[in-house]
Amino acid sequence: MDDHFLPTYKIITWTTAAVLLYIFCITFIPIPKDNVRFADTAEGFLLGSVVGAGFAWLVGGTPGAKKGSPAGSTATDLNATQTEKEDGNSQVG
Repeated sequence: MDDHFLPTYKIITWTTAAVLLYIFCITFIPIPKDNVRFADTAEGFLLGSVVGAGFAWLVGGTPGAKKGSPAGSTATDLNATQTEKEDGNSQVG
């Protein structure tokens, strides 16, 4: 059985735990004044991209989910054929 959800879920869980540990550390461990901006930038990156992407993956579904038009949508399949006119120009229709 090729279930890709469980390994990805574990990666997301461990990554989120590492980000929370980082946030705990920069909150309670003194940081030199010269490095405060680096810590803030790293925290923003981790929260905005790493945790955000993991959460979006969990909420948005799995990679194996079939992407298609939602039920009841007005999207239709169009079949186009290319024909050549007498003057040599092509026409799609």
